[in-house]
Amino acid sequence: MAEPQSYENHTRLDPAFHFIGGPATLAGAMILIGSFVQRLLAGAPFLELLPALGLALLGVGSVIGFAKIRGYALLVQDRAIALEVTDRYRRLGGKEPRLLTEVLESRQVVALRFASDGELVALADRAIAEKLAPAAIKRAIKEWRPDLRRV
Repeated sequence: MAEPQSYENHTRLDPAFHFIGGPATLAGAMILIGSFVQRLLAGAPFLELLPALGLALLGVGSVIGFAKIRGYALLVQDRAIALEVTDRYRRLGGKEPRLLTEVLESRQVVALRFASDGELVALADRAIAEKLAPAAIKRAIKEWRPDLRRV
């Protein structure tokens, strides 16, 4: 059986994304940009620079696209988690979930997802009152509720 999830081990990496795709995209873009700069510094005529410039722009666009795709996926995950946490807060504490979304930042609400049902409401109220940072919210959790689906 795997080790129970906790603050110390709750982060997850996707090897294909974090160790292959990201570095390959970044390295490819750097090589393409370097090729363009090398031709530019060598005094290549303008028409010979166009293919290198096009490839350099393609490399930059690939890096930006790669980062944005990851960012969009995290935003969608955060919205789904926020919906789940606010629903649990309403259901467990009988309180208006708008308190969470209007007072806390998205990252704070998302940090609350690890709180067990027994401590979610009190910890959320404490996070609101004390303006706890996401890491402080996670550290304050006594009974960790694992989230094994987020990457």
